[in-house]
Amino acid sequence: MRLPLIKRSALVVGAALSLGADPNASITAEAPEEDRLSTGFELSNSLGLGTFVENDYSDAPFFGQALDINPTYKLTDDISADVDWILAWEYTTPDNPTGRRYTPSDVVFRVAHSSLLKDARFTGLTVTSSVLAIAPTSYESRFRGTVTNLTGRIGVNRPFLGDRLTPSYRFSATKYLPTQQSPGFLTDPEEQEEIADDQGHLLVACSVARDACAGTAGINPSYSFTNRARVDYKVTSKFSAKLILDVTNIFKFETPEAFSDPNLPSRGRVDMTAGVFELVYSLHERLDLKAGVTSEQPALDSRNDGLRFPFFDFESPSNNFTQFYLSVATKL
Repeated sequence: MRLPLIKRSALVVGAALSLGADPNASITAEAPEEDRLSTGFELSNSLGLGTFVENDYSDAPFFGQALDINPTYKLTDDISADVDWILAWEYTTPDNPTGRRYTPSDVVFRVAHSSLLKDARFTGLTVTSSVLAIAPTSYESRFRGTVTNLTGRIGVNRPFLGDRLTPSYRFSATKYLPTQQSPGFLTDPEEQEEIADDQGHLLVACSVARDACAGTAGINPSYSFTNRARVDYKVTSKFSAKLILDVTNIFKFETPEAFSDPNLPSRGRVDMTAGVFELVYSLHERLDLKAGVTSEQPALDSRNDGLRFPFFDFESPSNNFTQFYLSVATKL
């Protein structure tokens, strides 16, 4: 089971804290003591596109929920520190080997500055920044042997139409810090022979003669870059819409020479896109209702000769790359 995309995007390649700068905010102003600490809760329901596939050989229904907990402490009006953690669970039959229904995310620690630089007089541009680190509490990070991932972000935004329309851009760079270059095993062939999981699936194969091991689960990521374009539009004081596009380039550790083709690149690369369209209605000052569609998928199509449409998966709906969601969010 995967975490709902709108949440994984927030944890892996996006964070709203570094996007919504107030052009009238003071860089040095301190928030009132009673307003500094708050905790956000969001309960979301997601329905995968594969639910609507009728073919018996590719039917893959998905329906799940997720709870996002996000305590935030405002150091000043512009600088905040927060922690984010998500627990997701699936009601339909999971597609993982163990049938596990629940999926915890990594714990994300973040410090953000929503107005690092501001030119209110000439361009109206505001520069934002944030730094992030994770605690590897997800099953995926633990399988990869992750110690932490470190991310730095820099962004820029400019409001138009009296702050109703705000386009923004953000660049992120992430360095992954695992204990090993391949998931699920040690790389010393003297300590590791062929290893299989409880179901007998081979996880690692070693070539002792060549003094190397390789995992059948692939190679861990080493670093990645993400470019994000986003547009926020306030339709009314209570109703708003947002459109987000992320393009992520992930570069993996080099494949051990004993298991690689000298005629091929030794470092693998994965290109992903994530598109989000969301509508938000404010029921109360501290209560929002959200609905939208998200799609996270490979940037290229299955033939690797063309780009996929980033906001909806028309090519392989049974993969549940595209999901529809409805959520309620509050802040206490």
